[in-house]
Amino acid sequence: MFIAMGGYSSMNGGDFDSGESAGDGMRSDGQSYGYGCGTAFSDPLVPDTIGNMNFLPACVAHDQCYTAATSTRSACDAGLGTGVQQACADAGYPALVCVIIGVTYQSGVILFGAGAYNSKTAEPEYVPPVNDFYLY
Repeated sequence: MFIAMGGYSSMNGGDFDSGESAGDGMRSDGQSYGYGCGTAFSDPLVPDTIGNMNFLPACVAHDQCYTAATSTRSACDAGLGTGVQQACADAGYPALVCVIIGVTYQSGVILFGAGAYNSKTAEPEYVPPVNDFYLY
């Protein structure tokens, strides 16, 4: 995984010395932070492309899966891993390299994606059980 610190450009083209915090402004491709691979906070750290591999379609599909009412988080995350592996294979890389990259992206969302999934799903409204007793 690529992590950039002060003075370096991110993989998505953002400059960490610009004074612009993650989540503010636009990416170099004209999209707002959080479009594609990564959240508004992690977008500069999670690349949409590596070499000629383009993960953006897989990441956009993953975001759409997270917002679908009938999808499960585990199915969405598995789909991302498969999509990233396919993008790698389509770019002509060896199968082992593609498996490693796909597992890395899938592991990233398994470990750090709960907030993104949970924030896009409605919390059930609390309804007290009928048999609750209240003392006043």
